[in-house]
Amino acid sequence: MQGSEEYLKELDDAVDALISLANEARSKGFDVALRVESEKANTLPERVVALFGYPDIGERISYWLSKGLGKRELAFKIADEILAGDISLDLGPAEKAELAVRVGLSIMTGATVSAPVEGINKVVIRRNPDDGSNYLSIYFNGPIRTAGGTDGALAVVLADYLRQKMGLAPYKPGPREVGRYIEEVSLYKRVQHLQYNSRSEEVRYVAEHLPVEINGPPTEKIEVSAYRNLRTVETNRLRGGAILVLNDCILQKAPKLLMAIKKLRAKGYDIKGWDWLEWFQTKSEEERVGEGCPYISPSYKFLRESVAGRPVLSHPQKPGGFRLRYGRSRVTGLASVGIHPATMYVLDEFLAVGTQVRIERPGKSAIVIPVDSIEGPIVRLKDGSVVRLESVEMAKKYAKDIDKILFLGDVLVAFGEFLQNNHPLLPAAWVEEWWEALISEAAEEKGEELPTDFIEKASKDFDEAIRLSLLFKVPLHPRWTYFWHDITVEQLYKLYTSLKTGEISENVIKIEFNQEIKEILEVLGVPHKLIDREIIIEGG
Repeated sequence: MQGSEEYLKELDDAVDALISLANEARSKGFDVALRVESEKANTLPERVVALFGYPDIGERISYWLSKGLGKRELAFKIADEILAGDISLDLGPAEKAELAVRVGLSIMTGATVSAPVEGINKVVIRRNPDDGSNYLSIYFNGPIRTAGGTDGALAVVLADYLRQKMGLAPYKPGPREVGRYIEEVSLYKRVQHLQYNSRSEEVRYVAEHLPVEINGPPTEKIEVSAYRNLRTVETNRLRGGAILVLNDCILQKAPKLLMAIKKLRAKGYDIKGWDWLEWFQTKSEEERVGEGCPYISPSYKFLRESVAGRPVLSHPQKPGGFRLRYGRSRVTGLASVGIHPATMYVLDEFLAVGTQVRIERPGKSAIVIPVDSIEGPIVRLKDGSVVRLESVEMAKKYAKDIDKILFLGDVLVAFGEFLQNNHPLLPAAWVEEWWEALISEAAEEKGEELPTDFIEKASKDFDEAIRLSLLFKVPLHPRWTYFWHDITVEQLYKLYTSLKTGEISENVIKIEFNQEIKEILEVLGVPHKLIDREIIIEGG
Protein backbone atom coordinates (compact mmCIF):
# COMPACT_ATOMS: atom_id res chain seq x y z
CA MET A 1 0.00 0.00 0.00
CA GLN A 2 2.82 2.36 0.93
CA GLY A 3 4.54 1.67 -2.39
CA SER A 4 1.43 2.58 -4.38
CA GLU A 5 1.01 5.83 -2.42
CA GLU A 6 4.61 6.78 -3.13
CA TYR A 7 4.11 5.99 -6.82
CA LEU A 8 0.99 8.17 -7.02
CA LYS A 9 2.79 11.00 -5.21
CA GLU A 10 5.63 10.79 -7.72
CA LEU A 11 3.13 11.08 -10.58
CA ASP A 12 1.43 14.02 -8.87
CA ASP A 13 4.73 15.84 -8.31
CA ALA A 14 5.79 15.20 -11.90
CA VAL A 15 2.53 16.70 -13.21
CA ASP A 16 3.04 19.78 -11.00
CA ALA A 17 6.56 20.20 -12.34
CA LEU A 18 5.35 19.96 -15.95
CA ILE A 19 2.56 22.48 -15.33
CA SER A 20 5.04 24.87 -13.72
CA LEU A 21 7.39 24.55 -16.68
CA ALA A 22 4.53 25.06 -19.15
CA ASN A 23 3.32 28.16 -17.28
CA GLU A 24 6.83 29.59 -17.40
CA ALA A 25 6.87 29.08 -21.16
CA ARG A 26 3.38 30.57 -21.52
CA SER A 27 4.44 33.67 -19.58
CA LYS A 28 6.72 34.62 -22.52
CA GLY A 29 3.59 35.68 -24.41
CA PHE A 30 4.04 33.55 -27.54
CA ASP A 31 0.75 31.64 -27.02
CA VAL A 32 -2.89 32.75 -26.94
CA ALA A 33 -2.99 32.45 -23.14
CA LEU A 34 -0.40 33.29 -20.49
CA ARG A 35 -1.21 30.20 -18.40
CA VAL A 36 -2.08 26.55 -19.05
CA GLU A 37 -5.84 26.35 -19.63
CA SER A 38 -6.29 22.83 -18.23
CA GLU A 39 -6.69 22.93 -14.46
CA LYS A 40 -5.40 20.11 -12.29
CA ALA A 41 -8.20 18.59 -10.21
CA ASN A 42 -8.26 15.23 -8.44
CA THR A 43 -11.60 15.32 -6.62
CA LEU A 44 -15.16 16.15 -7.64
CA PRO A 45 -15.20 19.50 -5.75
CA GLU A 46 -11.88 20.48 -7.33
CA ARG A 47 -13.14 19.59 -10.82
CA VAL A 48 -16.36 21.58 -10.38
CA VAL A 49 -14.41 24.61 -9.15
CA ALA A 50 -12.02 24.26 -12.10
CA LEU A 51 -14.98 24.25 -14.50
CA PHE A 52 -16.97 27.14 -13.06
CA GLY A 53 -14.58 29.07 -10.82
CA TYR A 54 -16.64 29.29 -7.62
CA PRO A 55 -14.67 27.99 -4.60
CA ASP A 56 -17.73 28.33 -2.33
CA ILE A 57 -19.57 25.78 -4.45
CA GLY A 58 -16.66 23.37 -4.09
CA GLU A 59 -16.77 23.75 -0.30
CA ARG A 60 -20.50 22.96 -0.22
CA ILE A 61 -19.96 19.90 -2.42
CA SER A 62 -17.24 18.67 -0.06
CA TYR A 63 -19.53 19.23 2.92
CA TRP A 64 -22.45 17.25 1.50
CA LEU A 65 -20.17 14.49 0.23
CA SER A 66 -18.95 14.05 3.80
CA LYS A 67 -22.61 13.54 4.77
CA GLY A 68 -22.87 10.59 2.38
CA LEU A 69 -25.02 12.10 -0.38
CA GLY A 70 -25.05 10.32 -3.74
CA LYS A 71 -24.27 12.21 -6.94
CA ARG A 72 -27.86 12.79 -8.06
CA GLU A 73 -29.08 13.82 -4.64
CA LEU A 74 -26.02 16.06 -4.28
CA ALA A 75 -26.74 17.67 -7.66
CA PHE A 76 -30.24 18.69 -6.57
CA LYS A 77 -29.00 19.83 -3.14
CA ILE A 78 -26.28 22.12 -4.56
CA ALA A 79 -28.61 23.44 -7.29
CA ASP A 80 -31.14 24.23 -4.56
CA GLU A 81 -28.52 26.13 -2.55
CA ILE A 82 -27.32 28.09 -5.59
CA LEU A 83 -30.86 29.19 -6.45
CA ALA A 84 -31.84 29.96 -2.85
CA GLY A 85 -28.82 32.23 -2.35
CA ASP A 86 -27.18 30.05 0.30
CA ILE A 87 -24.01 30.39 -1.78
CA SER A 88 -23.03 34.03 -2.28
CA LEU A 89 -23.28 34.79 -6.01
CA ASP A 90 -23.82 38.11 -7.78
CA LEU A 91 -26.21 36.71 -10.39
CA GLY A 92 -29.79 37.30 -11.53
CA PRO A 93 -32.54 34.63 -11.35
CA ALA A 94 -31.98 33.26 -14.88
CA GLU A 95 -28.19 33.25 -14.43
CA LYS A 96 -28.53 31.41 -11.11
CA ALA A 97 -30.81 28.84 -12.73
CA GLU A 98 -28.31 28.34 -15.57
CA LEU A 99 -25.38 27.92 -13.18
CA ALA A 100 -27.43 25.56 -10.99
CA VAL A 101 -28.29 23.32 -13.98
CA ARG A 102 -24.69 23.31 -15.22
CA VAL A 103 -23.25 22.54 -11.77
CA GLY A 104 -25.94 19.90 -11.13
CA LEU A 105 -25.18 18.14 -14.41
CA SER A 106 -21.43 18.31 -13.74
CA ILE A 107 -21.95 16.63 -10.36
CA MET A 108 -24.10 13.89 -11.89
CA THR A 109 -21.45 13.19 -14.54
CA GLY A 110 -18.52 13.42 -12.13
CA ALA A 111 -17.36 16.65 -13.83
CA THR A 112 -15.42 14.52 -16.31
CA VAL A 113 -17.32 15.22 -19.56
CA SER A 114 -17.94 18.32 -21.67
CA ALA A 115 -21.74 18.27 -21.37
CA PRO A 116 -22.13 20.73 -18.43
CA VAL A 117 -20.00 23.37 -20.19
CA GLU A 118 -20.47 22.74 -23.91
CA GLY A 119 -23.72 20.75 -23.92
CA ILE A 120 -25.80 23.53 -22.34
CA ASN A 121 -25.97 26.72 -24.39
CA LYS A 122 -28.02 28.87 -22.02
CA VAL A 123 -31.02 28.92 -19.70
CA VAL A 124 -33.48 31.79 -20.15
CA ILE A 125 -36.88 32.94 -18.92
CA ARG A 126 -39.43 33.33 -21.73
CA ARG A 127 -43.13 34.13 -22.07
CA ASN A 128 -45.91 31.73 -23.09
CA PRO A 129 -47.51 33.38 -26.14
CA ASP A 130 -51.11 32.61 -25.18
CA ASP A 131 -51.30 33.88 -21.59
CA GLY A 132 -48.08 35.86 -21.16
CA SER A 133 -46.88 33.77 -18.20
CA ASN A 134 -43.14 33.28 -17.68
CA TYR A 135 -41.57 29.85 -18.18
CA LEU A 136 -38.06 28.38 -18.24
CA SER A 137 -36.33 27.44 -21.48
CA ILE A 138 -33.08 25.47 -21.61
CA TYR A 139 -30.96 25.49 -24.76
CA PHE A 140 -28.91 22.37 -25.49
CA ASN A 141 -25.95 21.88 -27.82
CA GLY A 142 -24.80 18.65 -29.46
CA PRO A 143 -22.15 17.79 -26.81
CA ILE A 144 -24.99 17.11 -24.34
CA ARG A 145 -24.69 13.56 -25.73
CA THR A 146 -21.59 13.04 -23.56
CA ALA A 147 -23.71 13.27 -20.40
CA GLY A 148 -25.45 9.98 -21.17
CA GLY A 149 -29.17 9.47 -21.57
CA THR A 150 -30.33 9.36 -17.96
CA ASP A 151 -28.23 12.27 -16.68
CA GLY A 152 -29.14 14.32 -19.76
CA ALA A 153 -32.81 13.74 -18.99
CA LEU A 154 -32.27 14.55 -15.31
CA ALA A 155 -30.84 17.93 -16.36
CA VAL A 156 -34.31 18.74 -17.70
CA VAL A 157 -35.94 17.48 -14.49
CA LEU A 158 -33.50 19.62 -12.48
CA ALA A 159 -34.38 22.67 -14.59
CA ASP A 160 -38.08 22.03 -13.91
CA TYR A 161 -37.39 21.60 -10.19
CA LEU A 162 -35.70 25.02 -10.21
CA ARG A 163 -38.56 26.49 -12.27
CA GLN A 164 -41.03 25.54 -9.57
CA LYS A 165 -38.75 27.00 -6.88
CA MET A 166 -38.65 30.25 -8.88
CA GLY A 167 -42.45 30.39 -9.11
CA LEU A 168 -42.51 30.25 -12.92
CA ALA A 169 -45.35 28.80 -14.97
CA PRO A 170 -44.89 25.55 -16.92
CA TYR A 171 -44.10 25.62 -20.61
CA LYS A 172 -47.32 25.52 -22.67
CA PRO A 173 -46.56 24.39 -26.22
CA GLY A 174 -49.23 24.79 -28.86
CA PRO A 175 -50.05 22.31 -31.62
CA ARG A 176 -47.46 23.89 -33.94
CA GLU A 177 -44.69 23.67 -31.35
CA VAL A 178 -45.54 20.01 -30.76
CA GLY A 179 -45.58 19.38 -34.51
CA ARG A 180 -42.20 21.07 -34.81
CA TYR A 181 -40.64 18.58 -32.38
CA ILE A 182 -42.14 15.66 -34.33
CA GLU A 183 -40.90 17.02 -37.65
CA GLU A 184 -37.41 17.72 -36.31
CA VAL A 185 -37.00 14.23 -34.82
CA SER A 186 -38.12 12.63 -38.07
CA LEU A 187 -35.86 14.88 -40.14
CA TYR A 188 -32.88 14.51 -37.83
CA LYS A 189 -32.92 10.72 -38.30
CA ARG A 190 -32.15 11.26 -41.98
CA VAL A 191 -29.05 13.38 -41.46
CA GLN A 192 -27.64 12.16 -38.13
CA HIS A 193 -27.74 9.09 -35.92
CA LEU A 194 -30.24 8.79 -33.09
CA GLN A 195 -29.81 5.99 -30.56
CA TYR A 196 -33.54 5.52 -30.03
CA ASN A 197 -35.87 4.85 -32.94
CA SER A 198 -38.90 6.70 -31.57
CA ARG A 199 -42.42 6.81 -32.96
CA SER A 200 -44.33 10.01 -33.66
CA GLU A 201 -46.91 9.25 -30.96
CA GLU A 202 -44.14 9.03 -28.35
CA VAL A 203 -42.57 12.33 -29.44
CA ARG A 204 -45.99 13.99 -29.40
CA TYR A 205 -46.75 12.71 -25.91
CA VAL A 206 -43.47 13.99 -24.46
CA ALA A 207 -43.70 17.35 -26.24
CA GLU A 208 -47.23 17.91 -24.91
CA HIS A 209 -46.17 17.22 -21.31
CA LEU A 210 -42.82 19.01 -21.06
CA PRO A 211 -42.95 21.50 -18.14
CA VAL A 212 -39.82 23.31 -19.39
CA GLU A 213 -38.96 24.10 -22.98
CA ILE A 214 -36.24 22.01 -24.60
CA ASN A 215 -34.64 24.38 -27.06
CA GLY A 216 -31.33 24.85 -28.79
CA PRO A 217 -29.38 26.71 -31.45
CA PRO A 218 -29.33 25.39 -35.04
CA THR A 219 -26.79 22.64 -35.65
CA GLU A 220 -27.63 21.45 -39.18
CA LYS A 221 -28.00 23.34 -42.46
CA ILE A 222 -31.19 21.48 -43.34
CA GLU A 223 -34.45 23.28 -42.53
CA VAL A 224 -37.91 22.08 -41.56
CA SER A 225 -40.59 22.43 -44.23
CA ALA A 226 -43.90 22.21 -42.37
CA TYR A 227 -43.56 23.97 -39.01
CA ARG A 228 -41.59 27.08 -39.97
CA ASN A 229 -41.39 30.63 -38.60
CA LEU A 230 -42.80 29.80 -35.17
CA ARG A 231 -43.07 32.55 -32.57
CA THR A 232 -41.24 30.52 -29.93
CA VAL A 233 -38.47 29.04 -32.13
CA GLU A 234 -35.77 31.38 -33.44
CA THR A 235 -34.65 29.19 -36.33
CA ASN A 236 -36.08 27.02 -39.10
CA ARG A 237 -32.97 24.81 -39.05
CA LEU A 238 -32.63 21.60 -37.08
CA ARG A 239 -31.76 21.98 -33.39
CA GLY A 240 -29.58 18.93 -32.81
CA GLY A 241 -29.03 19.38 -29.08
CA ALA A 242 -32.73 19.75 -28.37
CA ILE A 243 -33.58 16.66 -30.42
CA LEU A 244 -30.90 14.57 -28.68
CA VAL A 245 -32.28 15.47 -25.25
CA LEU A 246 -35.90 14.89 -26.26
CA ASN A 247 -35.35 11.62 -28.13
CA ASP A 248 -32.21 9.94 -26.77
CA CYS A 249 -32.51 11.17 -23.19
CA ILE A 250 -36.13 11.60 -22.10
CA LEU A 251 -37.78 9.22 -24.56
CA GLN A 252 -35.18 6.46 -24.53
CA LYS A 253 -34.60 6.58 -20.78
CA ALA A 254 -38.18 7.20 -19.62
CA PRO A 255 -38.39 4.11 -17.32
CA LYS A 256 -34.97 4.80 -15.77
CA LEU A 257 -35.80 8.50 -15.45
CA LEU A 258 -39.01 7.67 -13.61
CA MET A 259 -37.12 5.39 -11.23
CA ALA A 260 -34.50 8.11 -10.58
CA ILE A 261 -37.24 10.67 -9.84
CA LYS A 262 -38.93 8.30 -7.39
CA LYS A 263 -35.62 7.78 -5.57
CA LEU A 264 -35.08 11.55 -5.32
CA ARG A 265 -38.62 11.97 -3.99
CA ALA A 266 -37.87 9.35 -1.35
CA LYS A 267 -34.90 11.50 -0.29
CA GLY A 268 -37.23 14.45 0.30
CA TYR A 269 -37.03 16.35 -3.00
CA ASP A 270 -40.46 17.60 -4.00
CA ILE A 271 -40.30 16.88 -7.73
CA LYS A 272 -43.78 17.41 -9.16
CA GLY A 273 -45.29 17.11 -12.60
CA TRP A 274 -43.41 14.09 -13.96
CA ASP A 275 -45.90 11.31 -13.25
CA TRP A 276 -46.82 11.37 -16.94
CA LEU A 277 -43.69 9.24 -17.49
CA GLU A 278 -45.67 6.30 -16.12
CA TRP A 279 -47.35 6.18 -19.55
CA PHE A 280 -44.13 4.62 -20.87
CA GLN A 281 -44.05 2.18 -17.96
CA THR A 282 -47.62 1.11 -18.72
CA LYS A 283 -46.94 0.95 -22.45
CA SER A 284 -43.89 -1.27 -21.99
CA GLU A 285 -45.57 -3.46 -19.38
CA GLU A 286 -46.01 -6.60 -21.43
CA GLU A 287 -47.18 -8.93 -18.73
CA ARG A 288 -50.69 -10.22 -19.35
CA VAL A 289 -52.67 -10.76 -16.18
CA GLY A 290 -54.51 -14.06 -16.06
CA GLU A 291 -54.31 -17.64 -14.95
CA GLY A 292 -51.16 -19.70 -15.26
CA CYS A 293 -47.69 -18.38 -16.03
CA PRO A 294 -47.33 -14.71 -17.00
CA TYR A 295 -46.97 -14.08 -20.72
CA ILE A 296 -44.32 -11.66 -21.89
CA SER A 297 -44.85 -10.48 -25.44
CA PRO A 298 -41.82 -10.16 -27.76
CA SER A 299 -40.03 -6.82 -28.00
CA TYR A 300 -39.04 -5.87 -31.55
CA LYS A 301 -37.39 -2.57 -30.67
CA PHE A 302 -33.85 -3.86 -31.12
CA LEU A 303 -34.73 -5.12 -34.61
CA ARG A 304 -36.10 -1.71 -35.62
CA GLU A 305 -32.69 -0.28 -34.72
CA SER A 306 -30.70 -2.88 -36.67
CA VAL A 307 -28.09 -1.58 -39.10
CA ALA A 308 -27.58 -2.90 -42.62
CA GLY A 309 -24.70 -5.32 -42.80
CA ARG A 310 -25.00 -6.59 -39.24
CA PRO A 311 -26.40 -10.10 -38.73
CA VAL A 312 -29.54 -10.78 -36.71
CA LEU A 313 -28.68 -13.81 -34.59
CA SER A 314 -32.21 -14.55 -33.39
CA HIS A 315 -35.68 -13.05 -33.43
CA PRO A 316 -37.63 -12.21 -30.26
CA GLN A 317 -38.78 -15.33 -28.38
CA LYS A 318 -38.35 -17.61 -31.38
CA PRO A 319 -37.45 -21.28 -30.76
CA GLY A 320 -33.75 -21.83 -31.20
CA GLY A 321 -32.73 -18.35 -30.13
CA PHE A 322 -30.78 -17.43 -27.04
CA ARG A 323 -32.33 -18.48 -23.72
CA LEU A 324 -32.28 -15.87 -20.96
CA ARG A 325 -30.41 -16.99 -17.88
CA TYR A 326 -30.00 -14.76 -14.83
CA GLY A 327 -26.60 -14.44 -13.24
CA ARG A 328 -23.04 -13.34 -13.78
CA SER A 329 -19.59 -14.87 -13.84
CA ARG A 330 -16.30 -13.58 -12.49
CA VAL A 331 -15.49 -11.97 -15.84
CA THR A 332 -18.84 -10.38 -16.75
CA GLY A 333 -19.11 -6.76 -15.69
CA LEU A 334 -21.49 -3.88 -16.28
CA ALA A 335 -23.44 -3.92 -19.57
CA SER A 336 -22.06 -7.31 -20.57
CA VAL A 337 -23.66 -10.65 -21.35
CA GLY A 338 -22.25 -14.14 -21.09
CA ILE A 339 -22.26 -16.50 -24.09
CA HIS A 340 -20.92 -20.06 -24.16
CA PRO A 341 -17.59 -20.08 -26.06
CA ALA A 342 -18.85 -22.97 -28.20
CA THR A 343 -21.60 -20.65 -29.46
CA MET A 344 -18.93 -18.18 -30.54
CA TYR A 345 -17.27 -20.86 -32.68
CA VAL A 346 -20.44 -22.18 -34.33
CA LEU A 347 -21.32 -18.61 -35.37
CA ASP A 348 -18.15 -18.58 -37.49
CA GLU A 349 -16.42 -16.75 -34.66
CA PHE A 350 -18.41 -13.59 -35.45
CA LEU A 351 -19.03 -13.13 -31.73
CA ALA A 352 -15.64 -12.46 -30.17
CA VAL A 353 -14.69 -11.31 -26.69
CA GLY A 354 -15.84 -7.70 -26.41
CA THR A 355 -18.14 -7.70 -29.45
CA GLN A 356 -20.98 -5.23 -28.97
CA VAL A 357 -24.48 -6.60 -29.54
CA ARG A 358 -27.99 -5.18 -29.34
CA ILE A 359 -30.21 -7.34 -27.16
CA GLU A 360 -33.97 -7.66 -26.84
CA ARG A 361 -33.99 -7.14 -23.08
CA PRO A 362 -33.43 -5.20 -20.95
CA GLY A 363 -33.01 -3.08 -24.06
CA LYS A 364 -29.46 -1.79 -24.17
CA SER A 365 -26.33 -2.76 -26.00
CA ALA A 366 -23.93 -5.12 -24.30
CA ILE A 367 -20.52 -6.64 -24.88
CA VAL A 368 -20.03 -10.38 -25.22
CA ILE A 369 -17.98 -12.30 -22.66
CA PRO A 370 -17.36 -16.09 -22.83
CA VAL A 371 -18.82 -18.14 -19.96
CA ASP A 372 -18.39 -21.92 -20.18
CA SER A 373 -20.58 -22.79 -17.16
CA ILE A 374 -23.85 -22.07 -18.99
CA GLU A 375 -25.68 -24.03 -21.69
CA GLY A 376 -23.97 -24.24 -25.06
CA PRO A 377 -25.50 -24.66 -28.52
CA ILE A 378 -27.32 -27.65 -29.98
CA VAL A 379 -26.61 -28.33 -33.66
CA ARG A 380 -27.66 -30.68 -36.45
CA LEU A 381 -24.80 -32.20 -38.40
CA LYS A 382 -24.77 -32.92 -42.10
CA ASP A 383 -25.34 -36.63 -41.40
CA GLY A 384 -28.58 -35.80 -39.54
CA SER A 385 -27.20 -36.29 -36.03
CA VAL A 386 -28.14 -33.78 -33.32
CA VAL A 387 -25.31 -32.91 -30.93
CA ARG A 388 -25.11 -30.82 -27.78
CA LEU A 389 -21.83 -28.86 -27.92
CA GLU A 390 -20.52 -28.59 -24.37
CA SER A 391 -16.98 -27.36 -24.96
CA VAL A 392 -14.81 -25.41 -27.35
CA GLU A 393 -13.09 -28.65 -28.31
CA MET A 394 -16.41 -30.16 -29.41
CA ALA A 395 -17.30 -26.99 -31.33
CA LYS A 396 -13.99 -27.09 -33.19
CA LYS A 397 -14.39 -30.82 -33.87
CA TYR A 398 -17.85 -30.48 -35.45
CA ALA A 399 -17.58 -26.95 -36.89
CA LYS A 400 -17.17 -28.04 -40.53
CA ASP A 401 -19.93 -30.65 -40.26
CA ILE A 402 -22.67 -28.37 -38.88
CA ASP A 403 -25.75 -28.20 -41.09
CA LYS A 404 -28.00 -26.08 -38.84
CA ILE A 405 -27.91 -24.45 -35.41
CA LEU A 406 -30.99 -25.66 -33.54
CA PHE A 407 -30.37 -23.75 -30.29
CA LEU A 408 -27.88 -20.94 -29.69
CA GLY A 409 -27.48 -21.63 -25.99
CA ASP A 410 -27.88 -19.42 -22.94
CA VAL A 411 -27.30 -15.69 -22.71
CA LEU A 412 -26.25 -14.79 -19.17
CA VAL A 413 -27.67 -11.43 -18.04
CA ALA A 414 -27.25 -10.03 -14.54
CA PHE A 415 -30.33 -9.13 -12.51
CA GLY A 416 -28.74 -5.71 -11.99
CA GLU A 417 -29.08 -4.90 -15.69
CA PHE A 418 -32.87 -5.22 -15.41
CA LEU A 419 -32.87 -3.24 -12.17
CA GLN A 420 -30.68 -0.48 -13.61
CA ASN A 421 -32.93 -0.14 -16.66
CA ASN A 422 -36.13 -0.33 -14.58
CA HIS A 423 -37.29 -3.23 -16.76
CA PRO A 424 -39.72 -5.89 -15.50
CA LEU A 425 -38.13 -9.27 -14.92
CA LEU A 426 -38.95 -12.08 -17.32
CA PRO A 427 -39.71 -15.62 -16.10
CA ALA A 428 -36.42 -17.38 -15.41
CA ALA A 429 -35.31 -20.40 -17.42
CA TRP A 430 -35.34 -23.83 -15.76
CA VAL A 431 -31.62 -24.20 -15.08
CA GLU A 432 -29.29 -26.12 -12.78
CA GLU A 433 -29.02 -23.45 -10.10
CA TRP A 434 -32.81 -23.42 -9.62
CA TRP A 435 -32.90 -27.21 -9.44
CA GLU A 436 -30.02 -27.24 -6.95
CA ALA A 437 -31.75 -24.66 -4.73
CA LEU A 438 -35.04 -26.60 -4.72
CA ILE A 439 -33.49 -29.98 -4.02
CA SER A 440 -31.18 -28.59 -1.31
CA GLU A 441 -34.16 -26.99 0.42
CA ALA A 442 -36.18 -30.22 0.18
CA ALA A 443 -33.27 -32.27 1.53
CA GLU A 444 -32.85 -29.90 4.46
CA GLU A 445 -36.56 -30.20 5.30
CA LYS A 446 -36.31 -34.02 5.20
CA GLY A 447 -33.14 -33.93 7.29
CA GLU A 448 -31.12 -35.76 4.65
CA GLU A 449 -27.58 -34.94 3.59
CA LEU A 450 -26.81 -34.81 -0.12
CA PRO A 451 -23.48 -36.10 -1.49
CA THR A 452 -21.12 -33.42 -2.77
CA ASP A 453 -21.28 -34.74 -6.33
CA PHE A 454 -25.08 -35.07 -6.57
CA ILE A 455 -25.36 -32.29 -9.17
CA GLU A 456 -22.80 -33.85 -11.49
CA LYS A 457 -24.35 -37.32 -11.12
CA ALA A 458 -27.86 -36.07 -11.89
CA SER A 459 -26.64 -34.28 -15.02
CA LYS A 460 -24.98 -37.42 -16.38
CA ASP A 461 -27.20 -40.24 -15.08
CA PHE A 462 -30.89 -40.07 -16.03
CA ASP A 463 -31.84 -42.78 -13.53
CA GLU A 464 -30.18 -40.83 -10.72
CA ALA A 465 -32.00 -37.65 -11.80
CA ILE A 466 -35.34 -39.52 -11.71
CA ARG A 467 -34.55 -40.99 -8.30
CA LEU A 468 -33.74 -37.60 -6.78
CA SER A 469 -36.85 -35.98 -8.27
CA LEU A 470 -39.13 -38.70 -6.89
CA LEU A 471 -37.38 -38.77 -3.53
CA PHE A 472 -37.50 -35.01 -2.91
CA LYS A 473 -40.59 -34.24 -5.01
CA VAL A 474 -38.86 -31.67 -7.21
CA PRO A 475 -39.02 -31.21 -11.00
CA LEU A 476 -36.68 -33.20 -13.22
CA HIS A 477 -33.10 -32.01 -13.63
CA PRO A 478 -32.84 -29.37 -16.43
CA ARG A 479 -30.46 -31.58 -18.41
CA TRP A 480 -33.33 -34.01 -19.01
CA THR A 481 -36.02 -31.36 -19.39
CA TYR A 482 -36.32 -30.48 -23.07
CA PHE A 483 -38.06 -27.57 -24.82
CA TRP A 484 -41.57 -29.00 -24.42
CA HIS A 485 -43.13 -25.54 -24.69
CA ASP A 486 -41.98 -25.32 -28.31
CA ILE A 487 -44.13 -28.21 -29.56
CA THR A 488 -47.90 -28.66 -29.73
CA VAL A 489 -50.03 -31.26 -27.96
CA GLU A 490 -50.59 -33.00 -31.29
CA GLN A 491 -46.84 -33.22 -31.88
CA LEU A 492 -46.36 -34.57 -28.36
CA TYR A 493 -48.92 -37.31 -29.01
CA LYS A 494 -47.23 -38.27 -32.30
CA LEU A 495 -43.87 -38.45 -30.54
CA TYR A 496 -45.37 -40.57 -27.76
CA THR A 497 -46.89 -42.97 -30.29
CA SER A 498 -43.62 -43.28 -32.20
CA LEU A 499 -41.57 -43.91 -29.05
CA LYS A 500 -44.10 -46.46 -27.85
CA THR A 501 -43.61 -48.52 -31.01
CA GLY A 502 -39.83 -48.14 -30.92
CA GLU A 503 -37.24 -50.66 -29.78
CA ILE A 504 -35.85 -50.05 -26.29
CA SER A 505 -32.71 -51.86 -25.14
CA GLU A 506 -30.73 -50.77 -22.08
CA ASN A 507 -30.20 -47.00 -22.49
CA VAL A 508 -30.93 -46.85 -26.22
CA ILE A 509 -34.19 -46.14 -28.06
CA LYS A 510 -34.46 -46.99 -31.75
CA ILE A 511 -37.39 -45.78 -33.83
CA GLU A 512 -38.05 -45.99 -37.54
CA PHE A 513 -37.10 -42.82 -39.38
CA ASN A 514 -39.95 -40.36 -39.82
CA GLN A 515 -39.23 -36.81 -40.96
CA GLU A 516 -41.92 -35.26 -38.77
CA ILE A 517 -40.72 -37.13 -35.66
CA LYS A 518 -37.13 -36.11 -36.39
CA GLU A 519 -38.15 -32.45 -36.67
CA ILE A 520 -40.00 -32.71 -33.34
CA LEU A 521 -36.88 -34.13 -31.68
CA GLU A 522 -34.82 -31.29 -33.16
CA VAL A 523 -37.20 -28.65 -31.80
CA LEU A 524 -37.06 -30.32 -28.38
CA GLY A 525 -33.26 -30.34 -28.48
CA VAL A 526 -32.96 -34.09 -27.93
CA PRO A 527 -29.52 -35.40 -29.01
CA HIS A 528 -29.80 -38.36 -31.39
CA LYS A 529 -28.16 -40.10 -34.33
CA LEU A 530 -29.46 -41.13 -37.73
CA ILE A 531 -28.13 -44.55 -38.78
CA ASP A 532 -29.56 -46.87 -41.46
CA ARG A 533 -32.95 -45.10 -41.59
CA GLU A 534 -33.27 -45.34 -37.82
CA ILE A 535 -33.37 -42.59 -35.23
CA ILE A 536 -31.22 -43.62 -32.28
CA ILE A 537 -31.57 -41.87 -28.93
CA GLU A 538 -28.96 -42.76 -26.34
CA GLY A 539 -29.80 -42.21 -22.68
CA GLY A 540 -27.56 -41.21 -19.79
